[in-house]
Amino acid sequence: MFSLNGMVQVASVCAVVSILGCGSAVNDPRSNHVQGSVSFKGAPVAFGDIRFIPENGPAGYAQIRDGKYDTAALGGKGTVGGKQTVVINGFDGVAKPAEELPNGAPLFPEYRTDVEIASGGGSEDFEVVVQKPQGMQRGGGV
Repeated sequence: MFSLNGMVQVASVCAVVSILGCGSAVNDPRSNHVQGSVSFKGAPVAFGDIRFIPENGPAGYAQIRDGKYDTAALGGKGTVGGKQTVVINGFDGVAKPAEELPNGAPLFPEYRTDVEIASGGGSEDFEVVVQKPQGMQRGGGV
């Protein structure tokens, strides 16, 4: 049978090992800190998320709050350097529980663009531009 003191010691060692084993992305040598702004129609995106999807390596992400994002902020993760596909979702930030929209109404369809992230990270600002679908353009007729 284990003594209470022995079980406390084992639990303490397990806690320390698990905390040390769960290092953050900040300690990952492949991780680059990226921060910047996101706007739509000239105004900051109130609420949303941004993902960095590299050709090789783990993806990075961050929350967008009041037009700003930072992969080093709580809930974020840095990305590797190199060519990335950036995916942005933006919302008005006004929760609509009756419509099951806790982040508010979407401002635009999911936006994608390609960028090059420098090794070591840096700042990247995005202006979301939504193109009209081909079938929606005026003129021409059949």
